[in-house]
Amino acid sequence: MPRKSSKYSVPDPLKSERDWTDVSLSEIPSLPELRKLSVSNVRFVHLSYHSQVYLVDFKHQGQQVRAIFKVFSKDMDERYIDEVNAYRLLNHYDVTSKGVVPKIYGVLPTITQKELESLLGGAQPDEAKVTFPASAVLIEYIEGGQRPSKENMTVQLAEEILHGLRLIHNAHVIHYDPEPRNILIYPDAGRAVWIDFSNAESTPEWWEPIEERNLVRGLVYRQLV
Repeated sequence: MPRKSSKYSVPDPLKSERDWTDVSLSEIPSLPELRKLSVSNVRFVHLSYHSQVYLVDFKHQGQQVRAIFKVFSKDMDERYIDEVNAYRLLNHYDVTSKGVVPKIYGVLPTITQKELESLLGGAQPDEAKVTFPASAVLIEYIEGGQRPSKENMTVQLAEEILHGLRLIHNAHVIHYDPEPRNILIYPDAGRAVWIDFSNAESTPEWWEPIEERNLVRGLVYRQLV
């Protein structure tokens, strides 16, 4: 799908996409900046072309919690911005409270090399190169997730995946990378969670969310045969 403009159409969840009205991203609140973030028990998890992911512990509202610390190089700043803008909309329209996407604790818009080395404490592998100033997001870690497969998919989980995507679309976020690697399922709980919004975009075209849902519907139901 092509990239779209920064104009956001915001739907009433009870209406169809044809009834969306426009709102500027400038009207959507920013995410909290984590100016004095301190983490521990840092573990490298994954490296992709646009980011590197670490599992960390940090103190949140007086409790020690585990979280995903996702770092973007300077040359991948567009991916950081896509993720942040998606989460601004998901937060604003209360999708993060529905359990279909991880919550976001906050962002670090600018990180120097010295700051990143201090945060990671040697956990960064040699192949995980970063250009500076880097940026990062701190996201909820939900333990026990599995990627969808023929072995673990059910009709109920397929419906949960599509339900979650509809809620994301109701915040007018288009995922743009709706592949199994970006879906976590929890068979025992009957839960599905969408992750990785670093390719996400918004669009004023009413038909594009429908197109993405149709694509995902074909994907998840193929996993059932």
